[in-house]
Amino acid sequence: MKKILLALSLIILVSNSSYSFETKVENPLANKTSSMFDGKNKNEIKQEEKSIDNILRVGLLLPLTGHAEQIGEALKNSALMAGFETAGDNFVMQFYDTQGREDKTTQAFNEAIGQGVDLIIGPLFANEVKAITPLAQKEGVKVISFTSDTNVIGGNIYSMALTVPQQINDIVNYACKSGSKKFALVTRDDEYGKTVADAFGIAVGACEMAEITGEGYYNLKNDEEEASNMAEVVRLLIGEKAFLVDNERAKQKQRTFRKPQIITKNGKVINLSDDSNISSEDVNPDFDTILIADEGSRLRSVAALLSYYDVTAKNTKIIGTSLWNDLNVNKEPSMIKSLFPALDDDGFNDFASRYKSLYNKAPPRLASQAYDAIALVATLTKNYDKKYVTEEMLTSPSGFFGVDGIFRLNENGYCERDLIIYQVGKTKNFKVTNPKESFEEESSLSNYEE
Repeated sequence: MKKILLALSLIILVSNSSYSFETKVENPLANKTSSMFDGKNKNEIKQEEKSIDNILRVGLLLPLTGHAEQIGEALKNSALMAGFETAGDNFVMQFYDTQGREDKTTQAFNEAIGQGVDLIIGPLFANEVKAITPLAQKEGVKVISFTSDTNVIGGNIYSMALTVPQQINDIVNYACKSGSKKFALVTRDDEYGKTVADAFGIAVGACEMAEITGEGYYNLKNDEEEASNMAEVVRLLIGEKAFLVDNERAKQKQRTFRKPQIITKNGKVINLSDDSNISSEDVNPDFDTILIADEGSRLRSVAALLSYYDVTAKNTKIIGTSLWNDLNVNKEPSMIKSLFPALDDDGFNDFASRYKSLYNKAPPRLASQAYDAIALVATLTKNYDKKYVTEEMLTSPSGFFGVDGIFRLNENGYCERDLIIYQVGKTKNFKVTNPKESFEEESSLSNYEE
């Protein structure tokens, strides 16, 4: 099937600061921070552009000021890169500041529509997307946002973000194919945890002869309460084994062993009591695979608690989400050989190198989404020689090549991506599976060496 290559490997440098008035795609080296409207009255630009046929005007709604201005600037920079590298003569980008606020996002949307924008890219946050959804539906304008909140995606609202349901589905599917049958889940008791739990239930349900044998949710309170609650949740999940371990160690107080500790987000270490209130009546079924859906110090604390009860990646398949894609994960020894899904870093590293050469700073991981969104729309417009982008064009089953590998937008608005399964190593993470060339292709195992 035909695939459309979005990302070019080289930046084309030209002496002129822009291709032409019609494209409004400036060389990022020439002017890194200027608006597309610099030097002209917005109404004049609108009138001039209206006189030009076959022009696709894309409005980018980004937090260019306010609490999220740094990520907004990175998204804008990435969009400029993509436009400069991929856009044709019938493509115009116009930037609007949302300040990360619902009211300003609504105002920016109305301003963009008033200036003849045909398609919206952004905004960044779920509450902003929710605010403009009825307006976009009324105007019949497609929106390609950056939110990962699946509750606000659908209809004419798309997202470039990697969603939690896909992360859970891919890692559970890999574990299932590797022989896992009894799954357990431990995560935080909040909206993220609820999204994880829903996706976990669906993913395990699709795994033949598999079942969920335990779920645990810890509260996010102050450090001491969080530590105690987390320990209790883990004990309940492990069940009889935890009860036996606690009692055996209580009887052998002279023996040197590793006491369970919680490392709080502030770096405080809390030693937990060896006493247990859990009886054999609280036993849960055994599990061969456990999903820990969290990040940072909480992730490492849960792993340390599991290790205290002799549950490690050596005897249990420990799996996670893309939140694990952090080199600090291996600071907890029991995490070594655990598995998690994430985007392929190779393409992003190349993108990051080009970005840094232009802007003298490293891009955040999210920046590639803005690049791919602009490159997708610009390339479709150029290839189809149209000033509009249809649902059929956006949701091509073959998908597209982007910075982070192949991806495709589905009719439900989700962005489906090729996720790599990584294994946590002592000094770096290793690819367990290889990147796919197409969505029809099955994932293949990588010949990685630790």
